[in-house]
Amino acid sequence: MDDRTPLARLLEAEHPEVARLIRDPATTVTRLPTPFLRDGLIFRIEWFGPHRPVTLTAGWARPGGGLTVLLAANPDGFDALAKRAGVALETEAQRVAYAVTRLEVTRRFDETFKVLHGFDDLRPMANPDPPQAARLRALAAEWPPRIEPPRSAPAESGWIVPVYVLSRNDLCLFTVAIRHDGTAAVTKSMLEADTPLLPRPSGR
Repeated sequence: MDDRTPLARLLEAEHPEVARLIRDPATTVTRLPTPFLRDGLIFRIEWFGPHRPVTLTAGWARPGGGLTVLLAANPDGFDALAKRAGVALETEAQRVAYAVTRLEVTRRFDETFKVLHGFDDLRPMANPDPPQAARLRALAAEWPPRIEPPRSAPAESGWIVPVYVLSRNDLCLFTVAIRHDGTAAVTKSMLEADTPLLPRPSGR
């Protein structure tokens, strides 16, 4: 099923410029996996124009007459979507998918943002100078045993999911505190600022 036309129609009234972008032949619309939503969908919208790609994310919930919301740089919109669509957080896989998806679809798309499952998801920058090479050695000595895949743990009001991320070129820890009602609070801790690290391309 092609989601392009129905999604453009849903966004037409409040976001006509996004609807026009979706209808552009240079745009792809991808439905993301959302095992944590009972009655909603999330889409990644990528426009491959002549200069640089433009990426947006949008969510849709069926109940209550429907809700369509743009999600990039809009965590409150994600909370509204989750509450309207109904969340399913019974399993570890659902809770981790919720936390990772929330971070990935509500981020800024003009900056590097790579969710990490291990230190191998990173690669050194090319041609480091001597201080950068020394920093790379120090990072490689400290972080491989510390960076772990996202996992959930029980908390008083729900669960917490620590997620390691390369944000721009900073190594960070995002802690997603998921509440039972499907909303969440996110705290960001800087672990290593301005690193000579880059995300490793997918599939390698």
